[in-house]
Amino acid sequence: MATYAVGADVSTHAVHLALVGSEAVEITRVIDLQQHPIRWLGETKAFLTSLRERHWYVEPWPLALYLEAPWARAEKGIQTALEIHRIAAFVEAAAWFAGLQVERVAIPTWKTAIFGRNLPSAQSKRAAIEYVRRVFGVETRDNNLADAIAIGAYGQRQQQLTKRLAEARA
Repeated sequence: MATYAVGADVSTHAVHLALVGSEAVEITRVIDLQQHPIRWLGETKAFLTSLRERHWYVEPWPLALYLEAPWARAEKGIQTALEIHRIAAFVEAAAWFAGLQVERVAIPTWKTAIFGRNLPSAQSKRAAIEYVRRVFGVETRDNNLADAIAIGAYGQRQQQLTKRLAEARA
């Protein structure tokens, strides 16, 4: 049975989500944060709940959301860092309420696994867009969506590895 994972990337303007399997990006969603927080939080939870309900057969169970762990960059300012942390916490809560397992992933961890090394920000944006085009055939200029897909691919690989280790132990 195929393994899947949901990748999530947050910015101050949107939450980017992608359900990624071993061979395809099944579905993506960009949730606009310019609306009232109750509305975007509800939309996030509803989307994640629908993924869990429509993909009840995935292994391992429950479906996991891999969320880029937020961090502070001096050049972005403390206000932006706090906002990103708040949004990530809300996305994590929405995922838990939707019945998904949540894994926070450090940025260097997923970038190294996907790109072979931790690239600087500008290079990473181009690399993510190229990666999703080359591997999944997804054409996008939205580097945050490309990051969500790449994080989902990282999560899917982790799920696949966990499954193989469990089978080897059995």
